[in-house]
Amino acid sequence: MKISFVEPDAADYHIYTKFSQPRLGLPLIATILARRGHDVAFYCDSVAKRSARDFYDILRSDLVGISITTSTAPAGYRLARTLRLAKVPVVIGGPHATYCPDEALRYGDYVVRGEGEDAAVELVEALEAGASPVGIRNLSYRVDGETVHEPLRPPVQKLEDLPWPDFSLMKGARRMKVYPIATSRGCPRHCDFCAVTPLFGHKVRRRAPEDVIEEVRRVSQRDMFIVDDNFTENPRHVREILEGFARLKGAPRCTAQAGVDVGRDEELVRLMKRAGCERVAIGFESVNDETLAAYRKRQTRDDIVRCIETLHKYGMWIHGMFMLGGDADGPDAAAKTVAFAKNYNIDSVQFLALTPIPGTSLYSRLEQEGRVFSHDWALYDGHHVVIEPARMTPLELQLGLIKATREFYSLRRVLREVRRFHWFAAVTTYYGHRLVRKWLRRKGELLKILERRSLNRAKSAPPGLARGRVSAIS
Repeated sequence: MKISFVEPDAADYHIYTKFSQPRLGLPLIATILARRGHDVAFYCDSVAKRSARDFYDILRSDLVGISITTSTAPAGYRLARTLRLAKVPVVIGGPHATYCPDEALRYGDYVVRGEGEDAAVELVEALEAGASPVGIRNLSYRVDGETVHEPLRPPVQKLEDLPWPDFSLMKGARRMKVYPIATSRGCPRHCDFCAVTPLFGHKVRRRAPEDVIEEVRRVSQRDMFIVDDNFTENPRHVREILEGFARLKGAPRCTAQAGVDVGRDEELVRLMKRAGCERVAIGFESVNDETLAAYRKRQTRDDIVRCIETLHKYGMWIHGMFMLGGDADGPDAAAKTVAFAKNYNIDSVQFLALTPIPGTSLYSRLEQEGRVFSHDWALYDGHHVVIEPARMTPLELQLGLIKATREFYSLRRVLREVRRFHWFAAVTTYYGHRLVRKWLRRKGELLKILERRSLNRAKSAPPGLARGRVSAIS
């Protein structure tokens, strides 16, 4: 069969726009099916935009698979609608389709929920044989107008049984600057806004360290991103991997996502630095202990400070991620957070709006409370406010995020890093500065909508409630 896979791009700029890479679900499935003799192509729009010729090739496919997150769902649905008009069968998967399968079935012929490697193979085999998809676990479809959601199968237990992704199947693969690699799936934590555990579960499944090390040894790209939600969750496992990296000739330059707990283990931090894993992205989320408790983060402000100090002690680059808009956050939350980030010299940051992704406990709670005012999924990227915060207006939260990001990624900071000859920091800061300017040029109408909504709320609120103004960003 001729099979095309597409990962649509987000509709807007975001902090990783310049460092685009595919998620690993479609590359793995594409690799498995290619090894079974199918004619497979993979398109990741964030890495290389599809051309008219690419679209023509996709239209000639026997099956097209589209993987969507919540923010890319509208783009994925538009493509699916066009393909179905051309009588091309469409299967939709990914996190958002897992959480909203009935919605996705309005646009696709099939929906794969959860981990899709086995279900995708079985679906292709059934279609190739002209057989019914009945009984294929993780699959949703329609029969005689009735929707069928087959039960979920157990998740993949031995991750080393999966192939290494063959990125030569991806159009424009040479534009991928950073190689994505996974060493585990799942997370034992229960953060209420996180969409990882509804997809991969709370039980962590880890790849054999030797399998990870061998993949890295054979990859020509030196810059890598470890996509695990928390790479350092199991110190013993990660030590074996890092020791293997350190032994490699030409060790990789890795960026990994880690938890605040890594700051308690100086020996592990030293090993990360020695093994080339010297850039760490950490979900600090808040500098307010009450907000952290509500998020179920199992960390405190003091834990965050200790983590920052330990990582900087060994020369690690810290990318701090903060989620603003929790019920304990007031209008000054963004200002306090950027002050904290600057005071502790965090190297780069994301200031994101608390966003209720379908499938999370946060989404269920805020929907029940009637506080979700937009279901335009394209806005669900963390950069747009879509909820009514408890202690501020939506506009105050949106303006706070913009002002905090502008203050952190200021031209003054760019010049400071240039004077210190910190070229990577200078370029990163300037990139963040330009990103905010681009965002603002495109979002005037959105800010006006939020202003009207906030003013309507303020009219019915007690005296003294702050009313944000769009002019506050100028």
